[in-house]
Amino acid sequence: MRIDLLAPLRASIEETVAFVRRAEAAGAAGVGVPDHLDYGRDGFVALALAARAAPRIDLYPAVASVLTRHVFQLAALARTMQEIAGARFKLVIGAGGSTAEQTGQPPASRMRMREVAVSIRALLAGESAEFGTSAQQRIEDVLPPGPPVLLAASGPKAVRLAGEVGDGALLFTGVSAPTRALAAELVAAGRAESGRAGQPFETTYVVPFSVGGSAAEARERVRGAAFNWLRLGRFNAGLTRAGVSWRLPESARALPDGLLAAICEHFFVTGTAADCAVRLEALSDVGAERALLMPIGGADATEAALDAAGRLSAP
Repeated sequence: MRIDLLAPLRASIEETVAFVRRAEAAGAAGVGVPDHLDYGRDGFVALALAARAAPRIDLYPAVASVLTRHVFQLAALARTMQEIAGARFKLVIGAGGSTAEQTGQPPASRMRMREVAVSIRALLAGESAEFGTSAQQRIEDVLPPGPPVLLAASGPKAVRLAGEVGDGALLFTGVSAPTRALAAELVAAGRAESGRAGQPFETTYVVPFSVGGSAAEARERVRGAAFNWLRLGRFNAGLTRAGVSWRLPESARALPDGLLAAICEHFFVTGTAADCAVRLEALSDVGAERALLMPIGGADATEAALDAAGRLSAP
């Protein structure tokens, strides 16, 4: 299994580049670089600089919002990164959950995500695309087939759409057997619907990652994140498939320990360093292609994720 790492959210550009260098030296397969408005830095600038500083590691935005970047601009940015990083770059796009709140607009609809993904893939392949009232447009200097376009997805309909129109997916759908089975079914349905069942499709599981002196300590570190994502409905389909019943508590503090443990079992990797290594090795053993570790818990979690990437990432 190939292990990727999420770069720290609150890092400066220089710190992000330094992190990518460390991840490459540790043996990680790739780094997802945040592209969030509220941290005041452009993710693609960081990606370009990191590509020059670390010449071997895979790189991608985590995640480029279709709300704040026009589809033509996203295609041009992907083409630019292709020139800088070659086959090491892939474009990951999302409906803009956090940027929707920040910019006062709803997240992109599935119809919009479909249009964007299809248009970007066409532009990167040297084909034409149409935007609103404009005439057909194209990128003149392309290197077909262009970087792969992945969709970030968590809900069932979004996962199926990723299978339909994407070259892969960044899935926040869980890492347990029942949640992975559900995601695989949805991706397969999307691939079959679009007639692309036999074409390559890269699946990367987003894995919130927390290490503590005990399992309970590690779980407590993710309580806030678990509540927030539960509130947003990201766990609904996976918990249902896993047979877990729940009601949304009023706050993170009110989140029952049993429900927190279930969330950690099905969606997160938490525990002691040894516990986390066992969980990740088990995920690799069942054939998971790629995992993006999202450290939660500060510098300790980041160091543990770097260590895990060095020991477990494999071509």
